[in-house]
Amino acid sequence: MDEEQRRREDYRWRMVVYPSLFAFVILASYGFMLITGMVNHLDKMAGYMSNMSNAIITMQDTMIRMEKNVRGMTRDTHIMSSNTTVMANAIISLTNTTDKIATHTETMIAIAGKVNNMTDYISEIRKEFSQTNREVNKMNRSMLNMNKQVDTMSRPMSWFPW
Repeated sequence: MDEEQRRREDYRWRMVVYPSLFAFVILASYGFMLITGMVNHLDKMAGYMSNMSNAIITMQDTMIRMEKNVRGMTRDTHIMSSNTTVMANAIISLTNTTDKIATHTETMIAIAGKVNNMTDYISEIRKEFSQTNREVNKMNRSMLNMNKQVDTMSRPMSWFPW
C-alpha cells in the first residue's frame, strides 16, 4: 500500500473515530450527569421515605388512640341509649301515675263538693239543735214553774191529816 492510500485511510478513520470519540465523551458526560442527578434524587427520596416512615408511625399511633376513643364513644353511646330507655320508661310510668292522680283529684273534688254540702246540712242541723235546746229550756222553766206551783199547792194540803 502506498503511502498516499494509507494517509487517505488514516484520514477516513480519523474522520470517523474522532467525532465518535467526541460524541462518546459528550454522551458519557451526559450519562454521568444523569446518574449523578438520579443518585441525588434517590438520596432525597430516601430522606423523604424516612420522614414518611416516621409520619406513618405517628399516624399509626394516632389511629390506635382514635380507635380507642371511638370504642369509648360507642360504649358511652350504648350507655346513653340504655339510660334514655330507662328514662322513657320512667316518663311513661310518671304519665300513668299522673293520670291516676288526675282521676283521684277529680274524685277528691267530688268529695269536697259533698263535704261542702254536708257542712251546709250540719249547719242546718246545728240550727235545729239550737232551736230544740231553746224549746227544751222553755220546757224546763215551765216544769220548774209547774213544780213550784205544785209544791205550793201541796203545802196547804199537808195540813190535812189523811
